[in-house]
Amino acid sequence: MPKKARRQCGVFGCTNFAKDGESYCEEHLKSENKKYEKYLRGYDAHARYDSRWVKVRNIYIKSHPYCEECIKENKFTKATIVHHIIPVSVDESKKYDLENLESVCASCHKKIHDKLGAPEYKF
Repeated sequence: MPKKARRQCGVFGCTNFAKDGESYCEEHLKSENKKYEKYLRGYDAHARYDSRWVKVRNIYIKSHPYCEECIKENKFTKATIVHHIIPVSVDESKKYDLENLESVCASCHKKIHDKLGAPEYKF
């Protein structure tokens, strides 16, 4: 099976290629992620998503390895994100509630946030 074409780094003027699944080359990836965390995310992710959340997320994604939105359309896509159905910003008490979680692929996660009118985040 042929490989995907390599993507050029998203920084203007950079001639390097991005790693698979990334938008930036290794040289720019760290600085762009710092910029995203500081200026675009809108909250401190490290304060909101603690070690307990990481454990809950890992347990959930292991038990639900496929995107639950894609499954509804009879597609089997590997899930990479655990999404809060009711956002943590709306109800902090449902942060660790397994009934409030959904495993999704990056594409479906973006579609969900686009429908909600949430700010555009880099997933």
